Amino acid sequence: RSELLDALRSAGYPPEAVRTGADKAEYDLYDVLLELAWGINPRTRQERADAFGDRSAEWLAALPPDAAATLRAIAGHEPRLAGSVKAAGRTVPPNSPSAAIRRGIGYSSSDRKRDGIFLQRPVVENLTSPSLGLVSTAGWLRRRAERAVSDRIARTFTIDRARLGSMAGALSGGNQQKVAVGKWTGSRPKVLLVHEPTRGVDVGARAEIYSHLRSIARQGMGIVFASSDTQEVLGIADTVAAFFRGARVSVRDRRDTDSGLLTREITHPHGGES
Repeated sequence: RSELLDALRSAGYPPEAVRTGADKAEYDLYDVLLELAWGINPRTRQERADAFGDRSAEWLAALPPDAAATLRAIAGHEPRLAGSVKAAGRTVPPNSPSAAIRRGIGYSSSDRKRDGIFLQRPVVENLTSPSLGLVSTAGWLRRRAERAVSDRIARTFTIDRARLGSMAGALSGGNQQKVAVGKWTGSRPKVLLVHEPTRGVDVGARAEIYSHLRSIARQGMGIVFASSDTQEVLGIADTVAAFFRGARVSVRDRRDTDSGLLTREITHPHGGES
């Protein structure tokens, strides 16, 4: 077990709060939710024939930071120079965040204060911001629907519902991160893309976020996250994709890799190449 999992356990969180491990075999029974024909990363202009995907109820981890550009391209926030993306069998148009959202793709960035939350707006508005179609009619906000959606997300991510009217900037870092990630679950996307899911939060908030994401994954949502923390990747992912200079190096079951192999693949995958 990694030091991260040991720290979580010592903080009083049981192993199942982080990952279930033994139930990986069940995932092969579920539908593929995200399919990538390779070459979409804006840092590579080379189209490749291989592909990989994410299944419902599965956590797919991608590293190192190069992978984050791929997540952004999938979500339409960076140009897609080649390749294709399908969500639940439907083609996702390139370079359009709104089109990705309509196809069931949510994206949580690594910088919550810059583009993850609205610091000077209430928590309730933050939680429903990606789901305005669910809480408004003909441009008019339906307060009761807004409250129902925000309450549901707050319960799922253990955000104090008494603070839904507070400014998001007044929350602790851990609770801000819960809002930044949790808001994307309001519209129940098929796939949730998360860049650095626990950056800047303490070990207790980490365990809570892992547990909440695992819970929604069990309900059928695919989780794809990019992380520079190999302990996080090995601790919670089901499948791991390694990247080098914008190109995918490997995709493996988490049980078939380790920190040494991952480090080699993301730094010198071809031996002496640097």
